[in-house]
Amino acid sequence: MKKLALVLLSLLMLLGMAACSSGSSSAAPASSGEAPASSETPAEEGDGIFYFAVAGEPRLLDPAIIDDSVSGTVVSQIYYPFFTTDPDTNELVNQACVGYDVSEDGLVYTFHLDPNNKWSDGQPVTAEQYVYAWKRAIGMGKGTSLYSQYMADYVVNALPHSEAMDDVADMDDVGLKAVDDYTIEMTMNQPCEYFTSTMTMSVYLPVRPEIATEHDSQWANDISVPTNGAYKLTYLDAPTRFEFEKNEYFSHADQVKTQKLVGKVITDMDSQLMAFQTGEIAYANSLGNAVAKMYAGNPELVISKTPASYYLLMNSHNDDCPALQNRDVRRAIQLGIDRSVVTAALDNDVIYYELYGIVSKGIPGINGDFREEQDAEHQLVYTDKDEARALMEGAGYNENNKLHLVYYTNASDLHDTVAAVLREQLKDIYIDLEIKNAEIRTFFDDRENGIYEICRGGFSADYYDASTFTDLLKTTSTGEVVSTGNETCDQMIVASQALSGDERIQAMHEIEQYAIEEECFMVPVVGYVSYTLQSQDWNNISRGRFWYVEHK
Repeated sequence: MKKLALVLLSLLMLLGMAACSSGSSSAAPASSGEAPASSETPAEEGDGIFYFAVAGEPRLLDPAIIDDSVSGTVVSQIYYPFFTTDPDTNELVNQACVGYDVSEDGLVYTFHLDPNNKWSDGQPVTAEQYVYAWKRAIGMGKGTSLYSQYMADYVVNALPHSEAMDDVADMDDVGLKAVDDYTIEMTMNQPCEYFTSTMTMSVYLPVRPEIATEHDSQWANDISVPTNGAYKLTYLDAPTRFEFEKNEYFSHADQVKTQKLVGKVITDMDSQLMAFQTGEIAYANSLGNAVAKMYAGNPELVISKTPASYYLLMNSHNDDCPALQNRDVRRAIQLGIDRSVVTAALDNDVIYYELYGIVSKGIPGINGDFREEQDAEHQLVYTDKDEARALMEGAGYNENNKLHLVYYTNASDLHDTVAAVLREQLKDIYIDLEIKNAEIRTFFDDRENGIYEICRGGFSADYYDASTFTDLLKTTSTGEVVSTGNETCDQMIVASQALSGDERIQAMHEIEQYAIEEECFMVPVVGYVSYTLQSQDWNNISRGRFWYVEHK
C-alpha cells in the first residue's frame, strides 16, 4: 500500500512533465541506409534478470561515433574499456590496459594490454585491433567522431589525417604502433599530463578490421558482431528494448554473476519513475526534478560525484541574429540573470547550485576546487541589472525597442522551469525571449549544427580535469559549440596543453576568464550533479555499467 501511495503521489507531483532523454549530443551515422536486422524475438520476462532504463533510443553502437549517454549506456555493457573511473574516488582504474609507461620527456606512452582480453567469439583482442580502431576514428574526422579530437590534437601526425578524413592505410606516419600482440606505443606532439584520463571514452575501444569498415557504421547494430565486454547483445530493437547475455570469454567472466540484462527504452520521466516504483526496472536514470527531494534520505537515491554545468549557448556566428555578434549584448545577458532565482525555482539544493563559470565544482584546482578558487578571487559573471540595461542601451535597445530572441530547448520539467525563469529575468533588460521546444533528437541535431539563436547547453565531465570543460570552447571542436569561440581562445587552449602542474591550471583559469568574462561566449547558469534510482534488491550497480550486478 505504501508503494502504491508513493506512485500516486509521484504522478500528482510530476503531472505534465514532458518526455526527455539523457545525453549531450549524438553523432549522425557515417553513411546512409538501414542498420542490419538484429534479432528474432525478445525473451520472456523472468526472475534473476537485471532490468534497467535506457533514457532514449540509441543510434548506431559504433564506439568511434558515440558521444551521448544514451548510446553509451548500451555500449558500456558490451565493450571492455581501456580505463574506467572509480565512482567513489574519481581515480583512473586499469581495465583492458593493465598498465602503462611514459618516457622521461612525456612524449611516448607504452600501453600493456590484458592478455586475457577476448572477443565474444573467443578470438583474442590484439594491439593491432586497437590501433586500427583509433586510426579509423581519426579518419572519420571530428565532425563524425567527436572524441577522436583527443587523438587528432595530441598524437603525432594525426591532425592532418583527421582533417583529410584519410583511410587507415594512409596513416603509417601517425604516432600509433602495435609493438606486439599486447603492447601499443603512442607518440605525442607534446606532453599532456591528463591524457590517460581521456582514455575512459568509447572512442578508445577496439574494433575488428574485417567487420568495422572505414567511414561506415552500419555494421554496429548487428548483434552477431563480436564485442569484448562483460555481456553480448542477443536482442536489439532500438526504439524499445535491448537484451544482453553474459559473455563467457570476458576477461573477468568469473566475477559476472547475473546471466542476463534487459534495457528498456523509457523516454518519459514519469514512466521511468513508475517503472522503478512498481519493480519493472531496477535502475532509473532520467528522472524529474522533484524525484531527488521525494527520495531524500532513501538509499535508493544515488547521487553521482560527476561535475556538470548547465549553461546557455549564444550563437555569436549567426548572421541572421546580428545582435548576438555584439559582445556587449552577450555580456548584458550574462549580467541580467539572477542565478539565485533559478536555483530557488528548481528548489533542490542537493542537486543544483549557482554557477559563475563554465567549469563546475568538483574539478581540482591549484589549492583546492577549481571553481571555488576562481570565485573567491573574483566571479567571472554576476547579476547587475543596471549594468546590463546600460549595455543594452549602448547597443540601441530600450523599453520601446526590445530585442527579440528565440530560446531553444527540449521539454522537461527542468528545462521548462529554467526557460520560464530566464524569460522573466531578461524582460528586465529589454529582451523579449520566445521559447521554442523540440523533440530531444531534433534539438540535439539543431544545436550540433548551430541552428539556434540562444539554446540550453549541458555538459557532464568526461574526466576530472578543467580541460574537459575548457575544451568546449574550441572552434576546432564540434558538437554543441560550433557557434562559439575564436582563434585567440584556440591558441590559448593549445598553449595550455604543453604546460604542467599549477602553471597549466592557471592557464585554464585564464582561458575561462577570456572566454566567459571578456568574450562572453556562454552564460553559466547552474552547476549540478546527476542522480539515479537504484533498487536495493541488487548489489554492485555502478554508474550505468552493470558488469557485476548481483541479486541479493
